Amino acid sequence: MVLAGSTVTNSGATALTGDLGVSPGTAVTGFPPGIYSGAIHVGDPTSAIGMTDLTTAYNDAAGRTVASVTLAGISAD
Repeated sequence: MVLAGSTVTNSGATALTGDLGVSPGTAVTGFPPGIYSGAIHVGDPTSAIGMTDLTTAYNDAAGRTVASVTLAGISAD
């Protein structure tokens, strides 16, 4: 899967397996020569939801602290 905010540009004979989304942008270039199997979502609700979910996940991960994890009495740093 590829998800971008403004533009997706392919530059060659590449193969993408999965969906491609762009939001809020609407530019996708380079297909062909690149090939894809999946859907292309350009500036639609599906790509907008994907960007919102990606931002939420990034912000959650960025806000976490690094700490030891203990599982069944085993400590891993």
